[in-house]
Amino acid sequence: MSYFLGDVTDTVIIITIILISSLLGFWQEKGDADCLILESKGLFVNEATLTGETYPVEKSTKTLNVETPLAKLTNSLWMGTSVESGSGKALAITTGQKTEFGKISEELRTSAPETEFKRGITKFGHFLMEVTMLMGIAIFAINVYLQSPILDSCHFSLALAVRPTPQLLPEIISVNISHGAREMVENKVIVKRLASIENLGSMNLLCSDKTGTLTEG
Repeated sequence: MSYFLGDVTDTVIIITIILISSLLGFWQEKGDADCLILESKGLFVNEATLTGETYPVEKSTKTLNVETPLAKLTNSLWMGTSVESGSGKALAITTGQKTEFGKISEELRTSAPETEFKRGITKFGHFLMEVTMLMGIAIFAINVYLQSPILDSCHFSLALAVRPTPQLLPEIISVNISHGAREMVENKVIVKRLASIENLGSMNLLCSDKTGTLTEG
């Protein structure tokens, strides 16, 4: 709307804020793929999310038969797993739904439950939207009633209506959650989904089964 009304400055500011917010989330969650190991030096990977085994698997560049089962493919890295120790280089082969982890999620066909954090943000967003719409309509109607030019009234009501919206809210949320994720890394915990940080912080008791993987119930 700012663009169509010729307000270049506001347009650039709004687009910049949206891009920064999107890039922050992307940077924290990017890069997961199924990979072929090219170099390995004492590389051990935890594959519990796929195999259920808690002990890390040593990885190498050994050539294996194409029929080797997933749990025995020591020359590959999988999306959803994490490096325990060592270093190496790998070539990304597949991403997204084409990965082994992606195939499993595709078969399950169940969406992840909405977190309390997401519900709270959505509810707050709806509240702001309602306030913004009511305020914009009211201000526009009053200006028209006072015989102000239609275009000026539209621009003025829009400018005032967006005031209740905290434009830096996405950035503030992303920065705080990212800070929490960094602190978790220092405690040897990798957070794959940033929104889960708030739920994790709300827990009083965390249970896992004998293999160390989280299970429902």
